[in-house]
Amino acid sequence: MVLGQPLRKIVKGRHVVLSNGKWKKKSNKRYIWIYTLKKPVVPGDILLVNTKKGRAYICVDRIEYAAGQGFCSRYNTVKKHMNMRMEEGEYTNDGK
Repeated sequence: MVLGQPLRKIVKGRHVVLSNGKWKKKSNKRYIWIYTLKKPVVPGDILLVNTKKGRAYICVDRIEYAAGQGFCSRYNTVKKHMNMRMEEGEYTNDGK
């Protein structure tokens, strides 16, 4: 707690899909989720998250910490760490 406010680990990442055994990013847009799982997370990890359209996979780009009840209440939590990684060179975009 920072001055009575909740402190949360947040992950920023892009949506990815598995195609022909490789992870491909769906777009360059980044999204934010709160990470509350016990398993350590590092950039490149693949996570299962809830979205407005159902469940999806993301590749973590950044890890930050945020404080504040208003900020923390806006974002969903990560559902599962997939124990998979996506290296920087693996990103393909299929023309998007």
